[in-house]
Amino acid sequence: VRHVQGLVDTLDNLRTKNANPSNDAPKPASGEPPMPSSL
Repeated sequence: VRHVQGLVDTLDNLRTKNANPSNDAPKPASGEPPMPSSL
């Protein structure tokens, strides 16, 4: 169930981008959320 945290992190990242697209987001908006290397 550890890889699920990566999915939740991705969803949270997308949600943050939708909440404030132009504001300084906590994560670097490179266009795509960083995929966990655990997969």
